[in-house]
Amino acid sequence: MKKYTRQQIIGDIAEAYCSYRFISGLNVIYRHTASRDTGVDGEIELTKEIPSEKDRHVTGKIIKVQIKGTEQEKVNNVYKVNLTDQDIHYLRSELTIPSIVVLKPISEETFYWKAVNKSIIERKVVEFTDVHKFNEKEDLNLLQIFHWFSSIRKSNEMIREILIDQILDVKDILKIAPEEIKTKLKEDVSKRFELGNDMGKLLRKQLKDYINYEPNTDKIGKELIIEIEENFEIFSKENLNSVLKDIK
Repeated sequence: MKKYTRQQIIGDIAEAYCSYRFISGLNVIYRHTASRDTGVDGEIELTKEIPSEKDRHVTGKIIKVQIKGTEQEKVNNVYKVNLTDQDIHYLRSELTIPSIVVLKPISEETFYWKAVNKSIIERKVVEFTDVHKFNEKEDLNLLQIFHWFSSIRKSNEMIREILIDQILDVKDILKIAPEEIKTKLKEDVSKRFELGNDMGKLLRKQLKDYINYEPNTDKIGKELIIEIEENFEIFSKENLNSVLKDIK
């Protein structure tokens, strides 16, 4: 006879509780999107207030949600959740889509959430402290900002790839170009590096401005700034000099 395991019961309790709190506390749409143990439990669609009405606009802004239930207690005021290989596979494949991991301790009348980033995926561990507790007054704004952050991350990765492709094309052309146009093409490579640097600086400033503005961004994490910095490291002066040195 097939068993309904304790862990499955805890997982179902966690999703039922968290989905109710998301909807009742933040007025977002929660959709259960997957069968058991497929890597993600559901998704949130952010909504927008309609002035002078009780109804709300749907926005099409989606955040994927992975919900974990636990009977474990905190250790040194920290909950630790180890991600399975299946979790990692899903989160890595969907990294361009905003995703959060939610933890519902069965012993508490609340839950915790944290945005997924590359650091979490690499470490395969999510740590939750009191700053990650669900907060009805703050969390709709934080989720909206997280969605915006994720859009920036996706955009900067696309820009980075386009610039890299263009630079590599110019670099290949330079190898066979006549001497009279090499100088001009080298200047073009330098300008594209400068553009990459400028884009990275602008995006970092935007993120830092929001992080400085928000009283609690621990749920989102400052790792997104680090990711953007890493994405644009290729446009450093050292790499530019290396590229130009390779061109004869």
